[in-house]
Amino acid sequence: MGFAIGMTVSAGLLGSAIYYLLNGERPQTWKDAYFPGKKGEARMSIPGYMKDVVAYAHDPKQTLLNKMSPVLSMLSAVLENRDFYGTEIRHPDDPVVQQLWQLAKFAGAEAMPFSVRGVQKLVQQKGSLEESFPGQVKAAFRNPKELIAGQFGFQPAPAYIQNSPALNRAHEYDLANMPPGTRTQEQAEKQRLRNAIAIQYRSGHPDHAAIANLVREGKLTQKEVNSAITTAKTNPLVRAARPLHLDQLLNVYADADQKERPLLRPIIAKKTGDVQKEMDPQRRAALRAALQSVLRKGSPSQDSGSRRSVAMP
Repeated sequence: MGFAIGMTVSAGLLGSAIYYLLNGERPQTWKDAYFPGKKGEARMSIPGYMKDVVAYAHDPKQTLLNKMSPVLSMLSAVLENRDFYGTEIRHPDDPVVQQLWQLAKFAGAEAMPFSVRGVQKLVQQKGSLEESFPGQVKAAFRNPKELIAGQFGFQPAPAYIQNSPALNRAHEYDLANMPPGTRTQEQAEKQRLRNAIAIQYRSGHPDHAAIANLVREGKLTQKEVNSAITTAKTNPLVRAARPLHLDQLLNVYADADQKERPLLRPIIAKKTGDVQKEMDPQRRAALRAALQSVLRKGSPSQDSGSRRSVAMP
């Protein structure tokens, strides 16, 4: 009990001190104390076990799986031929020698120290376009703060800490709606580059020369670059909510705050036709009633009520 109390207090004091140094004010929420960061920028996960406590509270099953022995976890991934992010480890259609090299690269990455992984994540969070490990090391030295922070165990905070409850709910639905399958390494790399470009444009410091070089080398098409730029200019909640089904959208709306709900109403309004597509009479009636309560005009109390999910029979 002494360790549990000491761990909680010391982590909170450290995080609070970091938050104060970055922002010049006291933490406003528990996230500020345990996952500090500069306002308007990404939060960081401080060294210690508090991040694991929060992870257990958020998703105990997945956290237990993540805490398995690294050897067992790696063997499981090799047998399934997909890593933690759903990317294939080896491409079955490649020559055997090439597949062995892909397995070796995966094993080498798994054996990488946590401090090095921390630096990689922090650098990627800044929008680095570097693909090779030496290139990422150079990028790390161009960002000495991230390099030092990674060596001391600081890592980017998990996405569910960075995001609002509504955005977390929308991402969960997006994953559930995604068709089963495994991404190729080429697809995963293209997605990483698109994400990096979006981060650069969102921060206001795009590396135009490097991005143009990616197009010239055929790593991305101009259309993919334009898509990344559009992503950077689109609100993350709007982007995540657009593909959702109407009942899912209504549940996301229930979790949204007063600033987020006006962003969701136009998306919900465009999906009103989905009510008629519902074949079950009870579900259709529930959808219609929930939709009317969201779109009803001149009733501010609609947004100030309790945030209950829309329960579909």
